[in-house]
Amino acid sequence: MDYNFNKFIEGIIEKVAERLFYKIIDKLNNSKTNSEETLLLPDEACEFLRIKNSTLWRWVQSGTVNQYGLKGKRYYKKSELVSALQKLNTYHDGK
Repeated sequence: MDYNFNKFIEGIIEKVAERLFYKIIDKLNNSKTNSEETLLLPDEACEFLRIKNSTLWRWVQSGTVNQYGLKGKRYYKKSELVSALQKLNTYHDGK
């Protein structure tokens, strides 16, 4: 087959795969039964945690938070962000 035709077919397959991926993410985000597996974009994760992008990046680099990606896009599982939060001990004076 022709080289250009193969490239054309590869391009179509890539676009179909990308659209399918986004549809799956949409379904996961809109599913009430899978609300714990909601995928967040970096800005959404920062808004959810009320932190800056630089803090999120630092947490990823230190291994505190996992990130997932496809084709240059980064995603964070909401359930993992919640799990990464640590309970802080409240101060008490020992009385």
